[in-house]
Amino acid sequence: MIKNLTFSDGVSTSFKLAINQIWAIVGAWILWILTIWIPYINVGTTIGLIRLQIQLGRGESINSADIFDADNRAAMGNIFLVWSFMTTGVIIGLIFFVIPGFVLLYAWFLSTMLVLDKKLGPVDALVKSYELTYGHKWTIFFILAIIQLVVGAFSLLFDTQIWDIYQWNDPRLFWFLNIGYIIINILGAAWMMTSYGYIYSVLSGSKKSKK
Repeated sequence: MIKNLTFSDGVSTSFKLAINQIWAIVGAWILWILTIWIPYINVGTTIGLIRLQIQLGRGESINSADIFDADNRAAMGNIFLVWSFMTTGVIIGLIFFVIPGFVLLYAWFLSTMLVLDKKLGPVDALVKSYELTYGHKWTIFFILAIIQLVVGAFSLLFDTQIWDIYQWNDPRLFWFLNIGYIIINILGAAWMMTSYGYIYSVLSGSKKSKK
């Protein structure tokens, strides 16, 4: 059954998928952080995180250690080319009164995942992403925007600077707020990561892009 990308489904389903595998996601992030000091390996683990988000979006079970898969490093050349083309195109678009740059940003939203999942070349991935996102850019924008707004709103509730206004100096409150702030932002990052994969899974699974 072919699914259509909708705002409500994109927000709710991606949240459920993220919660279901939150510990595996956090594990992958920890492993990624440990590789920051090893440039070549870190490129592979960064690409591995993108591959994991594809699996998350499909509801597949993920393994944190898969970010070390050699296939991730093997895709480095094509991934770098896609990023280079995207960056150049978006910058040129921004020069033309900004809006074209943002249009291209969402039009090429799926390019990197198409390289990893469909084994497309850089140019083919950009073209295919443009085709798949046609008619869906506003939906993608609002899905990502509402996730950021929700996470931002909950983060404010746990912001110690906000509570300082009321001069509540209880150490227990301080620790509660800081722990809550960290949890909210971890959940938010996992939600955002999964939403990317969910949007990809729906649009790339369509036989025909929405006109």
